[in-house]
Amino acid sequence: MKKSVTWLSLSFIFLILILSCNTSIDDMLTQYNSGFVPVSYTYTTDENSAEVPVYEPGDAGFYAEDMLYPTYVISQNSTLNLAGPRNCSRYTWTMTDPDDEKDIELPITLMNGYTKTGRKYVLYVPLSGLYASKTFKLKLTVLGNDGHLYTDTCGISVYKDYYFNESSNRSIVLSDLTNDSSEFSSRMILPDSYSISDSDLHYYLYAKSAVTGAIFGPNKVSVTADGENPQRGSVLVDLPKSNYYLTLFCTKGIPENEASTEVIKASSVLIGYASADTRYNQDVVFYMEGDELTRAGYASLKIYTDGWSLSATEYSTFSVSAEILNSDESAADIGYTTNLSDSNLTANSLPSLANLIFTAAPNTYLLKISFSDGARTFTWSDLIVINPGSTTEATVGLPLIIFSDEGGG
Repeated sequence: MKKSVTWLSLSFIFLILILSCNTSIDDMLTQYNSGFVPVSYTYTTDENSAEVPVYEPGDAGFYAEDMLYPTYVISQNSTLNLAGPRNCSRYTWTMTDPDDEKDIELPITLMNGYTKTGRKYVLYVPLSGLYASKTFKLKLTVLGNDGHLYTDTCGISVYKDYYFNESSNRSIVLSDLTNDSSEFSSRMILPDSYSISDSDLHYYLYAKSAVTGAIFGPNKVSVTADGENPQRGSVLVDLPKSNYYLTLFCTKGIPENEASTEVIKASSVLIGYASADTRYNQDVVFYMEGDELTRAGYASLKIYTDGWSLSATEYSTFSVSAEILNSDESAADIGYTTNLSDSNLTANSLPSLANLIFTAAPNTYLLKISFSDGARTFTWSDLIVINPGSTTEATVGLPLIIFSDEGGG
């Protein structure tokens, strides 16, 4: 068996791609790089690996019904990576709902750079139009270079929050955390994004073959940053060709036990899942984010009065207080340190030190600052996003409009 080399790349909200050395990822990353951080992977196979044999149209061992596995199991948070044989001049992918009597093609959205008539078929489930607790039907039709049409059909089973543990196939329910800013006010305090070159970030890859059950990892992988793009990098990984459940972890700091996926996950600030058939596929894409992770994050805020002073005569009777609430304004179990005294809000200038600090589980919270003189209360609120393992730092200027009838955001 010939040696083959495949590149995998990773990106932030993490988009991670496994790319061949002659394939550019620029087009694929264009729509993501503004908000994501990438890293790239390379895996190799050699003559000694027990990988699945791969045949192309025209080969004696090629059968149309072997182009796809019968079923691909994917999480609702993962990326599906498939590809057709190389020796073909035409490809057509069709996703349908088997419960629909007319078998109408579904309007599936593929990841940027891929089409339903290309050799590679890559979709990120949350943005694809597929949904959990459902099995869809995917059909691939190709025109081989030998002039013959070949068709194969498979099932795409989407599970809710399905995690493939190294010791079993049991499902583990993950936290259902979303930070959809469209639901909230336009005022939002956000943490800075990560960069691949951050020295305290470490990467671990876990793979399980859906064919043999073989486990690879978790293995620490070294990232080589792209000199031109701080949100892109590459690593080298060894995997034989098969159908895989893949998990890529990005931790901040080195986990206490680098052999345990549970410990690694608890230390992670980003995580990505992918299901990938690597027989014909040289591009394995991960879409990494931190929504399901539980590692605590931090906030450090400098709050000041913008253009006015609390010591002014008309406001001097007001006292100030701060609360950190859940985004629905219910109480949040968060301890925080605040120094929003009257004295440090009278200077009408940016404080030298943070005057509101707290630690919290990853989520979107409501920062509520109130001014009260006993008879009247005026409030100002901002949404603040806490990401796993990161510190949200910001300056918050409180405008005088707080005390108007329209104030109290």
